[in-house]
Amino acid sequence: MRHVYSPGTLMFITAVIAFAVVKELPFLLFAFGVQFILVIVGIEMLHRRIPPSLHEASSDNCTRLDGSLSPRRQKKEQQARLKFRLDLLAVFSIVVLTGNWLAFFVHSEVIPIPIAFQSLAAFDPDPETWKENLRDQRVSESFEEWAVTKTPATHEEVEAQQKVLWYTWPSIIGIAVIWFVGSGVFISRAYLRILREFASGIAARTQLNLNRDIARMQSEESFEGSSA
Repeated sequence: MRHVYSPGTLMFITAVIAFAVVKELPFLLFAFGVQFILVIVGIEMLHRRIPPSLHEASSDNCTRLDGSLSPRRQKKEQQARLKFRLDLLAVFSIVVLTGNWLAFFVHSEVIPIPIAFQSLAAFDPDPETWKENLRDQRVSESFEEWAVTKTPATHEEVEAQQKVLWYTWPSIIGIAVIWFVGSGVFISRAYLRILREFASGIAARTQLNLNRDIARMQSEESFEGSSA
């Protein structure tokens, strides 16, 4: 019996694995590990969303009209399922690569990702309270140390950078939200296209197998009739 895990269960497993390794891996390696897990989970979740009728049709394609199993047809169906997963992998890879490029640009040129997370964790609706939280948690000091290390800069120049970030952070968050929404739309549309191709392939192989089986049965009947 095939076990079907709910999306919530899969995400919980992912969270447990991530929590188990977070203290042992460097930040970047941890990020890549989480991305890899999420990609695999995403592929399996979308694969499980294939309509049952397509699963049944694919299984039926593995057998002949007389009910006997055809290893050649079974191999073709396995290759089709593998292609389905590889196409999804290509889609997720595009999303991950673009996301990593954007994250790398922000991390190296705008603000380090860990410092950005610390800033969000210290967030308060009141701007003055938020500024005080950033000072108390030494977030501003960490940013200044990073800015000076990245490029030689005076204290005034660092403060100018901080002011720019202070007024532009809603735009940065907006860009991130647009990327997430755009990625979701891209994955959704790509999945539907891949699913249509998968269904078309099954239908084509079903018709081809049927024609071959009928032709073979007619050939056998003709041979038996001539022999009689």
